[in-house]
Amino acid sequence: MKNILPLLLLLMTVIRPGITNAQQNTFSKVIDYSPGGITVFDISQAWDDGFLIAGNVENNNVVIKMDTSGNPQWKKGYNFSQYGNSLRALTQTYDSNYVTVGTISDPLNSIQQTVCMKLNENGEVLWSKMLSGGNKSFAALKVIQTADSTLFVTGTVSINYTTPIGIFAAYLDQEGNLLWSREYACVDRSLYPASAKQTADGGILITGHDYRSYSLPMGAFLLKLDYSGLISWFNHYAVTPEKNSFGVDVVLSGDQILLITNHGVTKVDNTGSVVWSKLYHNLYSQYIFDSPTPKVKVLTNGDFILLMGDVFLVSYLLHFDSAGNLIAERGLALGPASITETKNKEIIIAGNGPLIGVKTGSRSDPQIGIIQTDSVLSVGDCIGETYIFPVKDTMVASPIIGTTAEAGILSDVTPIISHLNLTVRNGCVDFIGSVAELPKQPEIQIYPNPVKSILTVESKQVPEEAEISLYDARMQLVLQHPMKLTIEALNVSHLPAGIYFLKVASGRVSGVVKVIIE
Repeated sequence: MKNILPLLLLLMTVIRPGITNAQQNTFSKVIDYSPGGITVFDISQAWDDGFLIAGNVENNNVVIKMDTSGNPQWKKGYNFSQYGNSLRALTQTYDSNYVTVGTISDPLNSIQQTVCMKLNENGEVLWSKMLSGGNKSFAALKVIQTADSTLFVTGTVSINYTTPIGIFAAYLDQEGNLLWSREYACVDRSLYPASAKQTADGGILITGHDYRSYSLPMGAFLLKLDYSGLISWFNHYAVTPEKNSFGVDVVLSGDQILLITNHGVTKVDNTGSVVWSKLYHNLYSQYIFDSPTPKVKVLTNGDFILLMGDVFLVSYLLHFDSAGNLIAERGLALGPASITETKNKEIIIAGNGPLIGVKTGSRSDPQIGIIQTDSVLSVGDCIGETYIFPVKDTMVASPIIGTTAEAGILSDVTPIISHLNLTVRNGCVDFIGSVAELPKQPEIQIYPNPVKSILTVESKQVPEEAEISLYDARMQLVLQHPMKLTIEALNVSHLPAGIYFLKVASGRVSGVVKVIIE
């Protein structure tokens, strides 16, 4: 068994032997695809004893069915566009099938469309639909099935990055017919949804984060919709002292509403007012582009697990009871993407690799890591202990004024299906580099920052096979440029003001810098 517990994990954890539940199956696997690599965004329990994962391989959507030991049973690509496809969410349906949603890129028209597919147990397409609307981009991030078997899909809607980004929501019946679709926007902020849950009254709660300006911290939000999609209430949530806050998910238990953010757990009442908060000081504090959003999994006993992190920073697996009390903390040797629970109460974490250090070398393709641990989260090859501490920060709610409009049309679309050849091995995802910098590593400078028109990227030496990529705050690629000289000038004057993330990749080095465009 290839046993790679990277130095990055050793630095953030104290590893001790775990006690494994003898009745539960544990394993760690790595899935590779060559050429180009493979990435996972979501995982779902299967109707038999296995599980499914959804993501991206090269320019294809991909769904993989795994058995209880983490071995692929079938793996299929679903290609809608030569320019880029990515499945972001996956769920079971009550009729023993599955629905997955994602995004089709159309760079010729500078737009994205949402795709929604229903698959049977063998990965055969029962129906597939596309949500689009003129010059607007619709990027799906979440799908759930409601109590009456309808499907609720949500994500972002925008127009060429020139207006505040809003939320779209769509209701589909079991056959993929559109019941209604709406978009929600604010004049003073952009909105980025992360998850949604149906409430006891048949409505929907959407959470995520909002962005107002580079001088103001981002905040979490809760948007309550009634069954027809009209706004019931809409709140912004900020910690005091104020820092970036992101809504991850909502946990509903009886009349209890728990807002899960990157700072911890906040209970709100049925109007969104804060009842109490249990917050922690050193949780992962911002989303990184190209990474799956944090996830929450509610367990069969009412507890829930918060999964957050990425391949550049520390990753956390936090176990809370139904009242929001922290039970266990773990560190992970992968960039986590999603989490589910098996019928035997094991916990499965799907994530991405390789983990990135700072050592130079040849490029490594993305890979998927699968960790199955027992119900008490025993430490093992790819999972270790870590520690977080409570703080006395408080969460404060304030109202948001939002508008509602009709959004998008639904049409049939047919994917080209392919069968993929994957490589599966035991062990953890690879770790590239080391924690200490090497003397030969080129130093990169980015200036001016903030910037209005020309952003300069300067290196002390010409990086080998280097590429510059600029992403907006919702993790969408907006500019890409090869770095062939020691100084490259990027014209960003056509982009709206806001927060962006600039990535410089050279060989196995990949650095991230926050850039403010004024």
